[in-house]
Amino acid sequence: MKIMKILGAGLVATALFLGGIAYEQPSWATTLVGPVLYQALNSITGAIKYTPGTGFAQANCAALSDSAPGCSITAVTNSLGAAWDSTTTVTAQTVTILNPYATATITKMLYQTGGSGSPSFTAALQINGTPVTSCSVSVSSATPASTNCTGANTLGVNDKLQIVITSPSGTPNAATVTAVLTHPVE
Repeated sequence: MKIMKILGAGLVATALFLGGIAYEQPSWATTLVGPVLYQALNSITGAIKYTPGTGFAQANCAALSDSAPGCSITAVTNSLGAAWDSTTTVTAQTVTILNPYATATITKMLYQTGGSGSPSFTAALQINGTPVTSCSVSVSSATPASTNCTGANTLGVNDKLQIVITSPSGTPNAATVTAVLTHPVE
């Protein structure tokens, strides 16, 4: 399960599904002129504990009980990315998303594309203009794929996570490029 929201002005949105990845599109957008940005909660490390009046939390302890509140969440895996719908052609561009976490590590990039005329493009991740090691790929398949990001992959709060799109060919659309990152609980 993924929890989605548009990064930005908090506009009313409707959920769309693209190649198994859900994202939100503002209700006022009848024709997109660029990618939709999204954030998704992928996982919480450890067991989940529910406390009435408080909600869900991850437990990092041997036994759970209301009388033993010493449990803590150790790490969260989230996704930040961009998605183009089937009416929006992927063009050469840089999509910038500000990192909302105090610190985060990009672990991998997920990607896919649809389209016509042998659609393809190159996607790369950067942090404040510096390439993330091993995170540049040719995107040419509608089948979701991934690559591990191995270095220069640590973000600080408000650092710019940049999805750099180059060399589009054919008419790529119905595409996603996603940075998967892990961060401590804040």
